[in-house]
Amino acid sequence: MTEFRIITPLASQWRRPMSKKLPVLQKGKQWFGFLKIPEGKHGKFAVRHRHYAIGSRFSTASARTAIFAQHVPVDVIATEAVVVHELREHDNVWMTDLPIEQAQIDPMLDPMRGRVLVGGLGLGYAAQVLARKPAVREIVVIEKSTEVIELVARHIKGTGRRKVWTIEADLHKWLTQNQHEQFDWAFYDIWAPDGERTFFEHVVPLRQKTGQICDPEHVRCWNEDVMRGQLLMHAVSRLNIVLNPALGIELSLDKCCETQGGLVHQSFDLTVPFFRALRDGRVPRDIQSATLALTDFIRDYGIPGRKVLA
Repeated sequence: MTEFRIITPLASQWRRPMSKKLPVLQKGKQWFGFLKIPEGKHGKFAVRHRHYAIGSRFSTASARTAIFAQHVPVDVIATEAVVVHELREHDNVWMTDLPIEQAQIDPMLDPMRGRVLVGGLGLGYAAQVLARKPAVREIVVIEKSTEVIELVARHIKGTGRRKVWTIEADLHKWLTQNQHEQFDWAFYDIWAPDGERTFFEHVVPLRQKTGQICDPEHVRCWNEDVMRGQLLMHAVSRLNIVLNPALGIELSLDKCCETQGGLVHQSFDLTVPFFRALRDGRVPRDIQSATLALTDFIRDYGIPGRKVLA
């Protein structure tokens, strides 16, 4: 079962562990110089270099990822002058290869074997990591931007034979049209923000479309744990209000059982089945048990094959 390391301050004393252990950073990991992509511009996309002096300090987590997903901040110090890549679309940064982004991706790629589907080329970091793994025999990258492919694809190096194939296509459409394909693992990263809207627009639909193509438990989505952690924090806040009238905040259980509709209320509507179960007595009403049940609900939501509220 795929595990997500999501935690909230409100639920921390009752938290059911999301994983058996936190991922550890690789000893002797090459943080800088792993990618070697020249600066360039193609259409509205560009690869740019950031230069950092010796002694520059980088963290593997931010306050946001630490709060929502329990990512562990570790300092990485440059022992020499280093170059960091960034992929830009006009003035917007899509991706970098800063240590924080590497630390977010590496644990997801570590167990991958066989034939791997990668959604989104970006700077090619995931494809390059996978290409160097002897246990990975083939990587199929789906990237919708011709410009990104031209800037990045030829700089990904395999292990002596061609094992990385790049297909120009929209990932959502490609999955819908290629249900006959079979992969051992899948990694998706076609977004820059990692908030709730991304969860509903990309993570859940992509997981559902991948149900026949890859084992749902072998699908990884960049910073999905952060998104689920954010959803859980908001849901636990409502749960505490509902089960603790002494707080004096007006939010009834019946209100939490009604769908609101629209983009603004997606995270509210997601938990409607949980609060209905709470109202109907299928979830215990003591705060500790209810929080554990809610944590499990958020962890399993949208993953094919999971028995939500079982």
